[in-house]
Amino acid sequence: MAHPAPRPRASADPAHAHALLLDSGELRVWADGGALAIVLSDLDLATLVAAGGHALQRRLGPAVPLRPEDPTPDTEEPVMTLRSGGVAALLAGLVEREGRRYTNRPADAGGPTKFGITQRALSDWRGRPVTAAEVEALQEAEALEIYEARYVRAPGFAEVLEISPLIGEELVDTGVNCGPGRASEYLQRLLNALNREGRDYPDIKVDGDVGPATRAALRAYLAHRGAEGEAVLWKALNCLQGAHYVGLAERRAHDEQNLYGWLRSRIELDAAAQRAAGE
Repeated sequence: MAHPAPRPRASADPAHAHALLLDSGELRVWADGGALAIVLSDLDLATLVAAGGHALQRRLGPAVPLRPEDPTPDTEEPVMTLRSGGVAALLAGLVEREGRRYTNRPADAGGPTKFGITQRALSDWRGRPVTAAEVEALQEAEALEIYEARYVRAPGFAEVLEISPLIGEELVDTGVNCGPGRASEYLQRLLNALNREGRDYPDIKVDGDVGPATRAALRAYLAHRGAEGEAVLWKALNCLQGAHYVGLAERRAHDEQNLYGWLRSRIELDAAAQRAAGE
């Protein structure tokens, strides 16, 4: 029986971002060469706004600077994990959209499901077949671990989140519902179609693998098109995702029962420009 690869653990490059949880309950975040931020206690989440993170700053509001008298934390302190900042809110939002209840509906091709984690996905994660009862007993902490490992880190979306939180979050959401490979191909196809016949940057291979070439093309696209282009790309990704859902309903009659809900909860178009501008 094949076993999955070892689970990656959440961490960040200490050259880019760090965090220190104080006894007061305050999470202090800083970055080399970037703006400084303080994330206040509990679930009132803000996130790191480092150099180049202007899109995230627009969406989440300005960073709260450290007071001048505050010493710069030593780099030997604990490093910020993905779930310490914006990805925590992203994963929590995924769980909300997918639902916390156990379901096993005949119309749902995924079968037994909880937190959006299907029986097959949980079996792959644990490296052995699991029962429906085990899916029903799944805890949210493990579901979040699966999401982070399989749908944020493994497909390379963590790096996209650093370039554009708006695009990265859309890739994660599409990856959870349609598969990370499909989400990656959507991005690659659109970057090729939007490069003005190669004048802005070269075409990239559409292989469902978000690597250095795809990230370079995304950076080049955003450099040419700015915030408006970011919103347009986000809207286009939603269009392709919506077309996929319609295709499923056309090919599989039982998915007609799901199509309305998919389009209602997963596809956003009109809000793209406002989200990118932080309005």
